[in-house]
Amino acid sequence: MIAFAYLMDQGEAAWTQPYYSSYLNRYIISYRRPIYKDGVMVAIVGIDIDFQAFIDRLYANPPEGEHGMVILSDTTGTVEYAPDKPLGIQLADKDIHIRDVADKVAEAGQTDNMMVTYDWAGQESIAGIKGLRNGMNFIDLRRKPQIYNRTHKAVMQMVLGLVAVCILASLLPIYMINRLSERLQRVIEAAKEVGEGNYDIKLHDT
Repeated sequence: MIAFAYLMDQGEAAWTQPYYSSYLNRYIISYRRPIYKDGVMVAIVGIDIDFQAFIDRLYANPPEGEHGMVILSDTTGTVEYAPDKPLGIQLADKDIHIRDVADKVAEAGQTDNMMVTYDWAGQESIAGIKGLRNGMNFIDLRRKPQIYNRTHKAVMQMVLGLVAVCILASLLPIYMINRLSERLQRVIEAAKEVGEGNYDIKLHDT
């Protein structure tokens, strides 16, 4: 009856919101398609997905550290579906507040070059969003100060690497010149010996 009423309201194939099925004894999300005959809905076909198993796998390996998290969210980017809250919990209850409007969340979910801004425990944060076919979103949320710190660390490592390369690049010619000078000096000394009439000279050089 829930699915029938939902499709009557939607008028076309649609994903349902997560719900608990007492018949299946689990949390599921369903895809339903109405079948019409003479303009009248006569049947519903679809598929049920074990939503609890899905989010359990999604949250099985969370990112390390406190600088970021991955969230399975609703279309508005304000509700999180988590293993302990499969029907959803407001992100505001976790001190995560969206700064942008829901329209921007939907737009960001369809592109890879747009970020959405959040406040996370008082710190400005940004989120990359990927929209799913069922209307939900994957949100990769990162705190800006930690992003800047990681970027600064990476830049410093790169600068130190470049300095080391420059030092090596400057020392190598000096080493080669010194080696060449020593070998040339041996040739010069041998030439002097020959010039003074000493022909018993052995000079080995590659």
